Amino acid sequence: MAYELNTLVDMFNSYLISELTSSPNTVEAYYHDVQRFVQFLEMKEILTADNITKGQVAGYIRYLSRLGLSSSSIARNISALRTFWSFLVVNQYVENDPLEGVELPKMAKQIPDVLSVEEVEKIISAI
Repeated sequence: MAYELNTLVDMFNSYLISELTSSPNTVEAYYHDVQRFVQFLEMKEILTADNITKGQVAGYIRYLSRLGLSSSSIARNISALRTFWSFLVVNQYVENDPLEGVELPKMAKQIPDVLSVEEVEKIISAI
């Protein structure tokens, strides 16, 4: 039986709230992220969860990048979709997991803030 994506997203949202005891912020973020994926699929006239491919997931990740999302935001979107698809597979709404093997984007490493030579000299002279 083919389930409509919007119905599955609503069921997933209920699952997040009732069974995962996720924080309200996580529930809202995951719901928003999964809903954006559904909207992306609807633009391609895909309305059910059956037979969604890794290629479509890859296209969605490129779409998020074109929207200007940061690597960490894209990673959170992928995490939300992984949780969603895990829910679908465990509850036997779908058979395949198109996110299997999808890697998270590389995160930019931030250089820590350090004291300048002048700041270190001021600290030393204050002692």
